Amino acid sequence: MTTIENEHLRLRIAELEAENTALKAVAETTYQQNQRHQDILNSAVDFAIITTDQCGRITHWNSGAEQVFGWTAESILGTSINRLFTVEDQLQQRAECEMQRALEKGRASDERWHQKKDGALFWANGEMMPLRAADGAHLGFLKILRDQTRQQKVIEAQQADAEFLRSVLASSDDCIKVLDLDGKLLYMSPNGQDAMEVSDFNAIAGCPWPTFWQDKGSQEAKEAMTLARAGQVGRFIGQANTLAGTPKWWDVQVTPILGSHGRPEKLLSISRDITANHSIENALRISRQMNSLILNSSQDCIVIMDLEGHTQFVSPGGIESMEITDLSSVLGKPWLRVWKDADLEAARNAIASARAGGTGRFQGYCPTHTGKPKWWDIAISCIPGADGTPEKLLSIGRDITERTRAELALKESETRLASIFDEASVGLSEISLDGRFLRVNDELCRLLGRSRTEILSTTAKTVTLAEDQPRTLEALQHVLATRQPTRLDKRYLRPDGTIVWANSNLTCLNDDEGNPRSIIAVTIDFSARKAAEDRLKASKSQLRELNETLEQRVEERTRERDQIWRTTPDLVCTASPEGYFLNLNPAWSETLGWSEQELKARPYKDFLHPDDLEHTVQTKRLLANGQVLSNFENRYRHKDGSYRWLSWNSQRRDGLFHSIARDITTIKAQAEVLHQTEERLRHSQKMEAVGQLTGGLAHDFNNLLTGISVAWTCSRRA
Repeated sequence: MTTIENEHLRLRIAELEAENTALKAVAETTYQQNQRHQDILNSAVDFAIITTDQCGRITHWNSGAEQVFGWTAESILGTSINRLFTVEDQLQQRAECEMQRALEKGRASDERWHQKKDGALFWANGEMMPLRAADGAHLGFLKILRDQTRQQKVIEAQQADAEFLRSVLASSDDCIKVLDLDGKLLYMSPNGQDAMEVSDFNAIAGCPWPTFWQDKGSQEAKEAMTLARAGQVGRFIGQANTLAGTPKWWDVQVTPILGSHGRPEKLLSISRDITANHSIENALRISRQMNSLILNSSQDCIVIMDLEGHTQFVSPGGIESMEITDLSSVLGKPWLRVWKDADLEAARNAIASARAGGTGRFQGYCPTHTGKPKWWDIAISCIPGADGTPEKLLSIGRDITERTRAELALKESETRLASIFDEASVGLSEISLDGRFLRVNDELCRLLGRSRTEILSTTAKTVTLAEDQPRTLEALQHVLATRQPTRLDKRYLRPDGTIVWANSNLTCLNDDEGNPRSIIAVTIDFSARKAAEDRLKASKSQLRELNETLEQRVEERTRERDQIWRTTPDLVCTASPEGYFLNLNPAWSETLGWSEQELKARPYKDFLHPDDLEHTVQTKRLLANGQVLSNFENRYRHKDGSYRWLSWNSQRRDGLFHSIARDITTIKAQAEVLHQTEERLRHSQKMEAVGQLTGGLAHDFNNLLTGISVAWTCSRRA
């Protein structure tokens, strides 16, 4: 490889490293964003958040969906969203219709019954929207829904109540009207419209109701409204003409309609037409009938006594609630005999107040005639005679047994709760609306490393690590604003500087009127778990880094392998057991002259030298039996008809033959030339040795001849 190629390769490697660094940064940012999104989705535990692909197969399932439907993410992912619908809706392809409507209109809202894992049905309010990429490409769908079963049942109950009320109003011949607190007409029952000869209610809707009455009836109507607005009952008899001008007399009762806060919100006026019987006798009879109706329909224990306190009458509701089987054992007997101790004294005082023209009240214990324990709220008033003086006494007793038992149970519960509060193994505290500690238990003192006195003199903000103080205040405000429990992971700072990780579950406590009174915090120390999680997170981070590095190394090795595959002069191939090439690198075409398609189209034995065919077939059998072959040589035919010597290294893996061959034709030729040169050298060395031997013999022979010649000359001279 030339210097320029090396320089280009070095620059390319530097570019790839820079790109890899940038991709790592983008991947880390994307991971953090995805993790944050995942945390947000998992924290929405009241909402089922589900995503699907384009075909409706579920691809994401948050913890809220698991809580609402009952399926875990592992058991639901990859299944059709149809699984969440009822059998009827599945047959009608409701899910497909929702997806189609979401694509066409951008969203699809619905309220319907859905099916949980255990087969139970629940009413949900949901919305489906298409998921799209940044370029607008359709990726799938997002469905968000919330369990509204309780609200649906409330609505159905309200609808049933409204239907019942309508049926009651329709069955009543009275003129029943609903007024606002100013006396404006809001509603009139159908039978009331008939009685008042109203052809179009809209013509009188919103009109002041007192203006319908004549003479002093208008003032009496206003006074009745005043009593009703004060929570009492207003009654009067007056004349009011129908809209057609027909004169009629009415017996009217005005009562308050209480709102959710317990105060009058509207007024109910019930007017009975008494025109046909407008006489003192008929009015008295109607009054007695109404009183009898009240007595018979009331569940209260209503008792009428003479001024001495002897029982003269007990209402049916009283007979039932007191479980009286023999009324004769009660009538004529002193009413005070059923009360004991302090309740007896309170009953005497109430009777004394009633005799004086007032109302006496008290609460006491009085068992039924069968011995069943009951508590009562008693009100005693006088019944005036014709001259206006007290003639009889009226006692109305309301059974408050359940309420009293609830109050006693509440006191007992509060006692137990106080004991549990102090001895609980988790940190418990009551926090005021401004964040001050009102009550703490021993475990919280241990957790915070402070005495009870120190904690009660400080605030939740003070004992919290500075970085977590804003989140703590935000959580407290959220609980007070939504009245919903809130969980918070935070760090507490002990006086010695130690940091404690804890999970706090905040719940709002309301007063009797439903207003926030304080906040209960359940605090659990999870410092040890947090440390373990941090160690686990560090391990995961290290593992993630190793995975990322591994991916990079694999990518680099892949690039290197591809580079080697393309540039190596060695012939690399994969062959089938049937004798065909499957994969060939470019060196094959460069070495043998055949194209890759030509080499793959024919069995590789067609390219072998005939003298090497048998030897190659035997070697293939060894290779098929799992033997690894090295430096096996044979000859392959070049496209020009010549042959190239190849040296093979082969092995069988995954049912295929993987081989690397090297062209050794030149090496073979060089070896032959070297062999011939060595032969010529050996021959030359032999000739040189012969020459040297001949020269030596000639020299020795010459020396011998010289001696002979000298000897002969000397002999001649002699």
